[in-house]
Amino acid sequence: MSTYTKTSKPLVSIVVITWNAKAMLKRCLSSLKKSSYFDVELVIVDNGSNDGTAEMIRESHPGAKLIRNGRNRGVAPARNQGLRSSRGDFLLIVDDDAYLGPGSIEKFIAFLSMNPTVGLCGPRLIDESGRRIPSCKRFPTPLSFALNRFPELVNAHNKFHLDAHLMRDWDHKTAAPVDYVIGACQFIRRKALDAVGLLDDKIFYGPEDIDFCLRLWMRRWQVYYVPEICVVHAPRRMTKQKTWTLVSIRHALAIKHFFLKYRIGLLRNLSAKNDIARRIILENQQ
Repeated sequence: MSTYTKTSKPLVSIVVITWNAKAMLKRCLSSLKKSSYFDVELVIVDNGSNDGTAEMIRESHPGAKLIRNGRNRGVAPARNQGLRSSRGDFLLIVDDDAYLGPGSIEKFIAFLSMNPTVGLCGPRLIDESGRRIPSCKRFPTPLSFALNRFPELVNAHNKFHLDAHLMRDWDHKTAAPVDYVIGACQFIRRKALDAVGLLDDKIFYGPEDIDFCLRLWMRRWQVYYVPEICVVHAPRRMTKQKTWTLVSIRHALAIKHFFLKYRIGLLRNLSAKNDIARRIILENQQ
């Protein structure tokens, strides 16, 4: 079981952001202590919680580095605060509603150590009943984003767009390069982060994980899905609880920003399965 270090330079820094999820965070932090057999640095960014989160962290995890925001700054800005504060050669980004098994961090390190061109990898995600959650995907089109957000729009004519985005043509049983893995759990090489920069601060909540993985590919760092490492994820689905909330509006604006940033027509016109061609074209536009 690991302990948290603030003094020596850590091999691994764990960055967790949270917002009014004390019970979930407590379970997450308990799993993180069991996920490694050596000391790690833990950085927690509290996005303005008012449910006693900060007090729980100070009492139960005094070795953690706590950054408190007076308001909810969003996912990318808060994660960037944690990343800037971290010192490890490897970085684990994990949601407060994700739970790692014993030895997970050692497995992540082993995979990146054996694959020096991989800048980021993500695990197989399952829900609490053991069912696989789509965690590695192809770069989206506006249509695939809409179908994923509003499943009632899916029909026999457009279903293939969503199937391609979610990689339903693949069994997800072997480690492989993928367009991106979702930000619920990502293990990042520090050299890759230094090469591509932090997350896009303009994305409050939404495609910050897609944007970051895309930039890794542009700088010729690979992104891998590693199903041998399994993580339980019990997401809150804040944007799907109600159709129109401040969070869902900010999520929609973040998606708009993403597609405008990468020239909406480019991603829309490419074949949903032509991953390599998409990367080459994106790289040549830089």
